[in-house]
Amino acid sequence: MKKSVINLVKEKGVRYLSDKELVGIIIGGNTPGDSLNKSLIKLPDSLTELAKMELSDLESINISTLKSVQIMATFELSKRKLEEENEGVVLNSTQRAVNLFKPRLMDLKHEEFHVAFVGRKLKIIKYMEMFKGGTDATTVDPKVIIKHAFSIGGVYGILCAHNHPSEDPTPSEADRKITRKIQDICNIADIRFLDHIIIAGNKYYSFQS
Repeated sequence: MKKSVINLVKEKGVRYLSDKELVGIIIGGNTPGDSLNKSLIKLPDSLTELAKMELSDLESINISTLKSVQIMATFELSKRKLEEENEGVVLNSTQRAVNLFKPRLMDLKHEEFHVAFVGRKLKIIKYMEMFKGGTDATTVDPKVIIKHAFSIGGVYGILCAHNHPSEDPTPSEADRKITRKIQDICNIADIRFLDHIIIAGNKYYSFQS
């Protein structure tokens, strides 16, 4: 099996392999065939779910620490590639904003609240991971956001985003309340509030759409 996978890669490239065949290449190494097959069977079918697995989760299905770290590193490199592609992008649409926040938030098991500070041409001046919370909530202080905007200087507007680990993008009443508070303090500070986006796995919700 190992030889056939290598031959297929040589002939056609890795894009023709299934998700689990790709993972199998990463964790194959010195793992015995039977052990490798059992580990692959226990892996989730969804890459989104696999990306959420922590070191202890992978080790619990008999994947070695080294191979577990290699899997996690592969996903991290993929995220950083997406982040790099979005550097310097003009954030003049909801989809571009989603593309900015999604790689950073979609696979987290806890909630985080991120803010992108932009200039008049809607290019990012500074990106900040501002608040962290639990699995279903995080405490956000709008005054802290504005304080950072003033300290950065030259900020024309802000885009906010947080994630829902439940993968349901429906905003809660708390989400709506904090959005109104951020809008209000932005109006007072003469800074444009551009959007608040909820990232939920591959889905999202935009307060401005």
